[in-house]
Amino acid sequence: MGVGIALDSRHPRPNEQAPITLVASLDTAPSHFRNEVVRRFAQRLAEASAGALLLAVLFMAWALLHSRRGHLPADAPPQGAWLRLQLRGLPAALIPLVALGGIYTGILTITEAAAAAALAAVLLSLFVYNQQRIKLLDTLAEAMGKSAAIMMIVAFAFPFAHVIAVSGAPVQFAAWIGALDVAPSTFMLLLSTVMLVLGTVLEVVSVILITLPVVLPALHKLHIDPIHYAVVVIVNLGIATLTPPIGLSLFVLRSLSPASFSDIVRGVAPFLALMLVLLLLVIFFPQLSLWLPKAVYG
Repeated sequence: MGVGIALDSRHPRPNEQAPITLVASLDTAPSHFRNEVVRRFAQRLAEASAGALLLAVLFMAWALLHSRRGHLPADAPPQGAWLRLQLRGLPAALIPLVALGGIYTGILTITEAAAAAALAAVLLSLFVYNQQRIKLLDTLAEAMGKSAAIMMIVAFAFPFAHVIAVSGAPVQFAAWIGALDVAPSTFMLLLSTVMLVLGTVLEVVSVILITLPVVLPALHKLHIDPIHYAVVVIVNLGIATLTPPIGLSLFVLRSLSPASFSDIVRGVAPFLALMLVLLLLVIFFPQLSLWLPKAVYG
């Protein structure tokens, strides 16, 4: 597998040096190159996992409490069934590694990694899990429709972000925040409120594109760690995906479950409350989101 960086080598213009073509392979690359790839992968994984690990602990604690209070499951699984189920689900659980591995080794772009992960999911469904009745064309048509809707929002969000940047609003906003002498935790709490409101009516990508150009100078002004901000944004937008009317996760659950939409909303309510608790903890205790990246960075 190679990582290629190539410049056009057809015909150099006068007084220009010939373009250089560089092709690096992870198999033949120097050790420092491979070490850098591994280091960057570990750093990004640590940044993404900081909030996820805390959220997983809260979810597991609630699931344990709820199962014991409701005496679930009613029937104990057969001996060895748990291990068999885990092994059966292992190939599907490895799909994210296709995308992340391709991105952080430089083999795939983000778009190509997403396509590779989708292709891996289809192949696993057909040849590993024997889902021969998969409606591939219907699934592709639905995905294209949703992607087109998201891209329309993104297409309008980019000019909006450009207008905001050109107008100087981010700099003025940062100066206003500095004049208020507001605490970083208070600023993050107000920002979270805005993102939660926007997240109920807009897509996740749109919220990021709209808020980031305005917020970024203020983060520097208040000395807020970008990783801390990123974790807060991830938790906020995770809550937004479970909040009507846009709540994409709710519609995904509805498509997978025979339960009514109102039952699904009631079912996710405890998890939504736990995510709000996590959001407050991360806002007021930044160390919760920074300890893992700092441990990896050394």
